[in-house]
Amino acid sequence: MSAPDAIDKPDPGLTIGTAAALGLMGSLANVGFSVLRSKVMALKLGPEGLGKIAEINQLVTLANVATVTMTGAVLINHLAQARAAGDDQEVRRVVSGAWTGAIVVSGLAGILAVILGRVVLPSPWGPSAWPLVTLAAIGAMFGASCNVPNQALIVFTRLDKATSLSIVATLILTALIIGAVIRFGLYGFFVATALGALLLVPMWLRTAARYVPALKERLAWHLDRRYIRDAVRFGGATLVASVFGQFLFTLIRWLLERQGGPQLNGQYQAATTVGTQYLATVLAGLGSFAFPRYAAARTPRELEVEVEATCAFVLRLAPPIILGGIAFRDVAVHLLYSLKFANAADLLGWLMVGDLAKVVSWAIAGPLLVRGRLRAFMLCEGAGVVFHLMASFLLIPRFGLVGEGYAQMISYVVYMFLALVVVVRSCELRLSYRWVLVVLPLTGVAIVALLSTQRWPAARWVIATLAVGWGWRSGLLGDILNGIRTRFRKLQAALRRRG
Repeated sequence: MSAPDAIDKPDPGLTIGTAAALGLMGSLANVGFSVLRSKVMALKLGPEGLGKIAEINQLVTLANVATVTMTGAVLINHLAQARAAGDDQEVRRVVSGAWTGAIVVSGLAGILAVILGRVVLPSPWGPSAWPLVTLAAIGAMFGASCNVPNQALIVFTRLDKATSLSIVATLILTALIIGAVIRFGLYGFFVATALGALLLVPMWLRTAARYVPALKERLAWHLDRRYIRDAVRFGGATLVASVFGQFLFTLIRWLLERQGGPQLNGQYQAATTVGTQYLATVLAGLGSFAFPRYAAARTPRELEVEVEATCAFVLRLAPPIILGGIAFRDVAVHLLYSLKFANAADLLGWLMVGDLAKVVSWAIAGPLLVRGRLRAFMLCEGAGVVFHLMASFLLIPRFGLVGEGYAQMISYVVYMFLALVVVVRSCELRLSYRWVLVVLPLTGVAIVALLSTQRWPAARWVIATLAVGWGWRSGLLGDILNGIRTRFRKLQAALRRRG
């Protein structure tokens, strides 16, 4: 198929189930490659080397927070509206402005990180680590520029191409990092990340140019004032929400430190690391499918339909995945860490119980940011953080580590109802309360499953069977399997044509 033939043909097979399948495939590949990289780096660099990488990357990430303003919700919002209006010129303007802005802001952030690194990074190695910080900043800058064509593919319903290229990109980065770390050690890691990100930029740009009509022409360097103004508005709200979140996690860690020292914080870190991975594998694909539709909806009624469709799918998707996670939470923690992290497995179970309310809240609150209801978004996020903090202050001193699991479960249930009220008023929707009321008995089922597996470990097999049966009867497994089958058929057809 020639490039012109491929242009402007959105994927006709892209449904919310297919999006979940693509998210599952892409994220599982990313997790697999990440585990492979981590094992090699742990053996070659040891705890000290991994600690230096974590501190340098944390510094560069913090410096690059502002870069998200160019490539996040504002880009989805502008591209979705331009696509709905059929305005190719506006699409080019938005993408060029976002791409230029991402490179400029990330470049300035990298310079800031190099300067701060000489002061912030610990002695004796920190002041002399500026070459490593420079390489990390270069990799972050090229990575930010790749996010723009990635978002363009997603908004133009080419999630299949975005997922395929993401898997290829992760494979390239993994191969470069493993080879460089084995050969050159710590310096090799940062050289590989910078070089890998540089190699991926033209790959993303060529793919976006093939499947997004307005991007056939080469992107121009263009700092668009209107886009920057909106980016500051959207990004300011995102930044405030991020600050709320970091403040929350800092206080939680302080409470745990007071309760049980570094050991308790280590257990918390292990539980949250596993907890953010298992469900995010599918939510990544769902977000790429749902949020551009939220942004492009022309009327409140269209938005209602999109939000209700997303809630309905999430309520089919989440319960069996959560029950399966609860059944094997201790196995996952022991596999990724060690038997010393038994307390992390207990906390992880309660975090998973709260995940159903969390994902429903995610589906309901999504329109606030992507449709520019920024005050309502910040109000919702701020109130959620305050309630979570209150629950943590009350429950961690009383119940220890597992008290944070109780706090998160309760706070997400409250946040879910708050998000529904705020979205209905702010976006003028008429959403039914049934989407949140049904979460309460389902959360009760998850609590029973958790307590059963804590008392009788063999009950995990009953819970796992229930999860599989639930997924099959709800049609979830059928949707995901059909999505995977469709992707493989298209891949086979493409390989035949090239052969």
